Amino acid sequence: MKLSKHFSLREMLKSDTGQRHGIENEYNDRVLCNLTAICQRVLEPLREEFGPIQITSGYRHPDINRLIGSSDSSSHIAGFLDGGTKAAVDCEAFSSEISNLQLVHFIRDELSFSQCISEYWVPGDPHSGWVHVSYDSIDALNNCDCLTASRVDGKTQYSEGLPEA
Repeated sequence: MKLSKHFSLREMLKSDTGQRHGIENEYNDRVLCNLTAICQRVLEPLREEFGPIQITSGYRHPDINRLIGSSDSSSHIAGFLDGGTKAAVDCEAFSSEISNLQLVHFIRDELSFSQCISEYWVPGDPHSGWVHVSYDSIDALNNCDCLTASRVDGKTQYSEGLPEA
């Protein structure tokens, strides 16, 4: 099933962790609505600007989300239990010509979103890390919050804003 011109439900549900543990990435109609919105409003504009985008994580069933050590408040699970209106995607630039930093700057400068995080980007390594972006299907709730995640003494720390080139 296509959620937008270039993105399918299958790639938004793919979970190696779920497959390894025999957990189906179950979803409901609310999750489907949320995924459709993020595909159309965030991922398609990224694709138009940069070409193919690699999705590394989309929707996660709460059981899968817990297995990978993520929080129960993660936007990756929104909509399944609480009727939430958000969806989140982790993605990377597909082309070696495009950096993940370019993706986060485009999101920040050109799109409406709830949160954009430059995850573990390393200066000097354009393909390090990945991009986390969430979108709320209630557009008024998209507050365009930008963060940078980095590891300090083995723990993830978040700082306001995005790294610059």
